[in-house]
Amino acid sequence: MQTDAELNQAVAERVMGWADAMNPIHCMRFDGSIVHEKVDFLSHDWSGVRLVVERMEELGWYLNDLYRCAPSGPCVAGFQRPMKGAPVQAEADTIPRAACLAALKAVGGEE
Repeated sequence: MQTDAELNQAVAERVMGWADAMNPIHCMRFDGSIVHEKVDFLSHDWSGVRLVVERMEELGWYLNDLYRCAPSGPCVAGFQRPMKGAPVQAEADTIPRAACLAALKAVGGEE
């Protein structure tokens, strides 16, 4: 299993298409200053997963599964292209990790 850092790097490069995966986002604060922030696609506040889902939609893939099988069971995430075959799914210990793994499978960078 990949470390969080390795998975974040793979998602940044293969799903998001970011060359500089360690510093991809330029954020403007309310005061007009610009900061550079690293994105954690595995964060539990869902901000990183939201970016992955939005990017997948841009690529023509739509989230079709996102759930936990049981309170202690695996989490499942899946993406599918409308009218183009079966969904691509992945299981993991957290929903963000499952979504990232499914996204990598969908774009051809299966992990």
